[in-house]
Amino acid sequence: MGRMSVWCVFGLSVMAAVSAAVAVEPLGHPDSTVDWEDLFAADLSNAEYPAGVWSFENGELTATEDQAIWTRDDFENCVIDLEFKNASASNSGVFLYCSDMANWVTSCIEVQILDDHSDKWKDVAPTWRCGGIFGRLAPAKLAVKPAGEWNRYTIRCMGKQVDVVLNGEHVASMDMDKWTSAGTNPDGSEAPSWLGGPLSAMKTKGRIGLQGKHAGAPIWFRNMKVKRLAAAQAGERVSLFNGKNLDGWKVLRCEAAVDNGDILIQDGNGLIEVEKKYGDFVLEFDWKALAEDNWDSGVYFRYAEVPKNRTWPQRYQANLRKGMEGNVEGLEGAVSEGLIKAGEWNTFKLTVKGDAAALEINGGKAWEAKGLEGPAEGFIALQAEVATGGQHRFRNIYITEL
Repeated sequence: MGRMSVWCVFGLSVMAAVSAAVAVEPLGHPDSTVDWEDLFAADLSNAEYPAGVWSFENGELTATEDQAIWTRDDFENCVIDLEFKNASASNSGVFLYCSDMANWVTSCIEVQILDDHSDKWKDVAPTWRCGGIFGRLAPAKLAVKPAGEWNRYTIRCMGKQVDVVLNGEHVASMDMDKWTSAGTNPDGSEAPSWLGGPLSAMKTKGRIGLQGKHAGAPIWFRNMKVKRLAAAQAGERVSLFNGKNLDGWKVLRCEAAVDNGDILIQDGNGLIEVEKKYGDFVLEFDWKALAEDNWDSGVYFRYAEVPKNRTWPQRYQANLRKGMEGNVEGLEGAVSEGLIKAGEWNTFKLTVKGDAAALEINGGKAWEAKGLEGPAEGFIALQAEVATGGQHRFRNIYITEL
């Protein structure tokens, strides 16, 4: 627009004060077509566009003018997987959640496509770079290939959470609820005034679109697929970990791997964070410490963010430190004793509702307490504190929203 082992480290960069790239496998469409559909059919029968502007040639979709092409259907929770090829100085984008095609600039968010290698765009703002959310969030790194080479985008939309993988690099992660100002982004950078109101107020259901021959340079697309994702209903037990990879999680300042169907925390001091926020819920998981004489980990819940001067959130944490397993600091009465089986798998069930919480360990009641403060919803994360606490395994992680 013109106008599976994972290691990641957070830090400031010249691009923006956003998280560093997470090396994750793209959530792409498999060889099987099960659950995937064409974003745009070969005859464009499921598209809306100005006559004669967009067409397929040799399986590649391109435009002759600066006009967008739109899906006929609205999409809400979904994964988009496509390939694009820039010409020299290409400037395009993938539009999400568009509720008004005639006024798309102010009624959608755009995952930017740009030939970052072109001198024409060498001085643009970081939020204009390829892989970012145009005008709102800079990509964590530059991952687009030179003009003439094919690139792959995988874009995951789950309500207000949007994640972008470009050529295998997790370059952008946005929680739209944090964009509460129309003119200023959360990192303090300026958002173009013509983009409209704050993203926190934007609808999260609408058309998907592609930008055409913008700024005089063509763009090509191919292998475009979309998969609809079902939103969890209240009372539905949902798996947070698929046992194969860390899709749906962010690994922050630590090293973790999927090993024999478990999440294995290996090194570092950080978090393995679920991408979505939760309010009232029942969280179930199995945990085992690998150290024989000392261990320290935990499960954080209902936190909004990690303060810049801290390694972990301030609260709340269901502790997994030796001798303190299940305790929650700052919550009166949340103390557990004698329910842990050392060196074995232990099953936890944490219920959080309103200002109340309760914990069961291995089927036994650990505690019930009231007095939770802070946000009514927040993130859930596994703690990595390997320097003093050794390695840990987690498996069978489920959540039921209440």
